[in-house]
Amino acid sequence: MSSEADQPLRGRIIKALGTAKSVRAAAKEAGCHASNIYQSARSDERVRTALEAHQARGGQGRKRTAQPLEPEVLALRDLAVQRVRDVLQDEHASARDRLAAAKLALEVTRPSATQAGHTAAEDKETAEREAQLQAEVALANAGRLLEIHRGGKAKA
Repeated sequence: MSSEADQPLRGRIIKALGTAKSVRAAAKEAGCHASNIYQSARSDERVRTALEAHQARGGQGRKRTAQPLEPEVLALRDLAVQRVRDVLQDEHASARDRLAAAKLALEVTRPSATQAGHTAAEDKETAEREAQLQAEVALANAGRLLEIHRGGKAKA
């Protein structure tokens, strides 16, 4: 959306995203298809910002407000996070359990597509970390199998 001819469309898209209840409705209001809005957001900072603001409002013209969590829920969340840390740091945990804990930790810390500043490079970096972790677990499993084959005891 960098040409002069695209400027009026960009303005209509930005305006429509500010008032419409959905991206589809914004596209209809702007006189284009919803895919044009997503394509424009990839190359145009102003459209991207308008789309992110629209999504932050839940696409319904109002800002989503998070409900405060109950103290019990917060305590359970903290306990769950600590358990995942424990498994990741436990040398005696099985490779399967460590991999499951690592995948969970990566999944909950992965940036969402609508998070400000999120880039494809971050997705690639996360995928590379996951692949590296899986390779390390596979090597650890292979070492344990070799140790068992040679008659030694493997750690659980």
